[in-house]
Amino acid sequence: MTEHFSAVVEARCRQFADRVAVHDVTAEAISYRSLFAAVLSFAASAQDAGVKAGDLVAIDMADATAGNILRLALLRLGATLINGRRSAIASKFGLEPAWGFQDAPPEAIYDARDVTVEPGWIRPPARPIPISGAGALVSSSSGTTGLPKLRLMTGATLLARLTRADDRRGAPAGPSLIGYRPASSPGFNHFLRCLLAGVAAVPTRATPAESLRDIRALGVTDAYLSPFNFNQLLAAVEADQGPLPLQRIVVGGGALDPKTAARAEALVGCAVFNTYGSSETSGIARFQVTRSPDQSGVVGRVADDMEVKFVQATGMPADPRTGGEIMIRVPPEIQVLNFPGGSPVCDEDGWVATGDIGQLLADGRLRLTGRKSELLNIGGSKHAPSFFEDLAMDQQGIRRAVAFAVPAGGGTEHVGLAVEVGAGFDLRAFGLRMQHLLGPTYPLQIGVVDDFATTPAGKVDRRRLGDIFAAAHRERENNILQKTD
Repeated sequence: MTEHFSAVVEARCRQFADRVAVHDVTAEAISYRSLFAAVLSFAASAQDAGVKAGDLVAIDMADATAGNILRLALLRLGATLINGRRSAIASKFGLEPAWGFQDAPPEAIYDARDVTVEPGWIRPPARPIPISGAGALVSSSSGTTGLPKLRLMTGATLLARLTRADDRRGAPAGPSLIGYRPASSPGFNHFLRCLLAGVAAVPTRATPAESLRDIRALGVTDAYLSPFNFNQLLAAVEADQGPLPLQRIVVGGGALDPKTAARAEALVGCAVFNTYGSSETSGIARFQVTRSPDQSGVVGRVADDMEVKFVQATGMPADPRTGGEIMIRVPPEIQVLNFPGGSPVCDEDGWVATGDIGQLLADGRLRLTGRKSELLNIGGSKHAPSFFEDLAMDQQGIRRAVAFAVPAGGGTEHVGLAVEVGAGFDLRAFGLRMQHLLGPTYPLQIGVVDDFATTPAGKVDRRRLGDIFAAAHRERENNILQKTD
């Protein structure tokens, strides 16, 4: 018989009762015993409000620790959880959550279905709260088109994915820094991995410098970071230069450049891994990026409990060496469903379309070259962003480069290139070199940035970057017109 997710959580909280389960954003230690008491207290308050098994509940919590406690409480009641304000979910997805929970009063018109989580919820449990129903999570995925799609993951599937991740990657060895936004699926998943492993979860603080202090003070051994948080932390380490107790850094949600990974390993003194997976598939591959220093986008070998194939844009099979859209056959126990409706995400043969473009290298490793929805169509030629990013990364002074389409009016697009730069960078020389390499076919807009626009999961938001560059381009043109009038 399959274990119930909430029963496993309760068992771990009792097993590790006196250990620290989480350090909140103020670095205050919360024991497993106190965490579980808060879960029961939150569950009682939610039950008193009227929540029952099967209800769709929207969650919008700014406090990461309180948000995770609330999720555990609602899953214990058998609710189905979705992130966001109840009113926003209704307008964006056409759904009507039965309840909305938040830690600040709702901006929209208040009614009895909007429940504010208050400090008074943290109190000794007033009564036993039995486990009810299965509980499930609904997450938003970009799917294959870049447009949001909703996926349903049952508690049993969530537990199977967590167990599989630890079996293949190894459980966290000690206190672990979680560098994802609280509302993201990766943020909750890594919190759960720590909880089940008996180690403390440490959320990132308001500034990277504060997170560095926590890493040292709390003896953090593992860091699970989005690309955004990884780059922020790396900049802080470069400015700080002090020793760190980290034993492993794992970056998920985007490809990691080998030069950046090598810089991080030299500074921190531990291995840096890049993981590849999705809401639809769970983890597909993991790789220490510095083992392939001359080739970007390599994510390692596909897990041995999965199969991979490639298809052309026409839907016909593609040669793995040439590549195409990546299709993954996923084990049944970790498959998710479409929401609402409950239909399988995979096709009738069990294959999931990832929406990613890639190829198999001669040694069997998988290399990603882009997203199907992010292909740049410039002058009739389609290229993955990595085509332009690889050229940029070979130039002097470039630390990081992100390419994207910039709407240019009249249905045309330019190539946008946002770059993070270091010593020796010359913008004019870089622009001339890129235009020489690309030729006149690819109109290029270059911008030097300190930070890259990101999604809630910490991935680079290429669409938003394109809109920002397009707006800046229009403003420059308007200023030129005004000066010539």
